[in-house]
Amino acid sequence: MSQGVPRSNSVCAGDTGAAVALAAIIIPVLLAIAGLVVDVGQLYWVRADLQKTAAAAALAAVADLPSSTEARATGVAYGSANHGDGIAVAGSDVEIGRWNRQTRTFTPGGSPANAVLVTANRSSANGNPVDLFFLPILGVDTADVAATAVAARTGGMGTRFLIDDEMFDTD
Repeated sequence: MSQGVPRSNSVCAGDTGAAVALAAIIIPVLLAIAGLVVDVGQLYWVRADLQKTAAAAALAAVADLPSSTEARATGVAYGSANHGDGIAVAGSDVEIGRWNRQTRTFTPGGSPANAVLVTANRSSANGNPVDLFFLPILGVDTADVAATAVAARTGGMGTRFLIDDEMFDTD
C-alpha cells in the first residue's frame, strides 16, 4: 500500500477558501471597471453625435446671415433634424457674432455679424440627459454632455468654414 501525504503537512492545508475570498473581492472591482468603461464610452459616443449636430446647425445657420432671426431659426431647425433625442439645440444655444481670423476668436454680438456659434446639449435642463448603465450603482443616474461648433463667412457670400471646438486649447 502506498501512503499519501498527510493533510496537515500539505502545502495548501490552511488555504481552504482563499480563492473564494479573493474572487469575492476581485469580481466586483472588475465589474465596476467594466461598467465605468461602458458609461464613459457611451458619453464619448454621445458627444461625437452632438458635435455633428452642432456642426450641421452652425453651417446651415451661417448661410442665413446677416439676418440673425433667420440664422437662429435655421440653427434650431437643423439641430432638431440632426438629433433624435429631444431638444439638442434651443434658440439660446445659437449665438450670432463676429469671427476674427487673425486672433481666431468668436465675439458674440460682434458687428458686422459673420459667424454663428452653436452649442448642442443633452442635459437635465433640456429634459434629455444621457442615461448611464452602471454608474447608477454609485448614485450617478445621468450625465450632461455638450459640444460646440462655429461656422463663419470669411470672404464672398458663399464662403463658409467650420471651426470645431477641438481646435482650441482650453488648458
